[in-house]
Amino acid sequence: HYEGAAAVLIQKACETAIEFITLLAWPEPKAMVDLGCKVQVDAAARIDLAGGWTDTPPISYEHGGAVTNLAVRLDGAKPIGARVWRCSSPSLHLVTRAQ
Repeated sequence: HYEGAAAVLIQKACETAIEFITLLAWPEPKAMVDLGCKVQVDAAARIDLAGGWTDTPPISYEHGGAVTNLAVRLDGAKPIGARVWRCSSPSLHLVTRAQ
């Protein structure tokens, strides 16, 4: 029942938050990238050393939370990544490359 209570608290906070928010002018969106253009991102893997997930609801609402983790590279490279290409037809291809 904690997760349900946490969801209700988050919903109420979001509904009333507008009283405390000032909206600024949003910049014009940038043009889309050209067809065939590639974008790649890479990230280090993370290892939880202590407190994993204690900083997320509902535990954090009652007890607070603290997490200690370590970012690691494998053979000097960030082992997690994603690549996207802009193509003319709508499609999605998921590929994993386990080594």
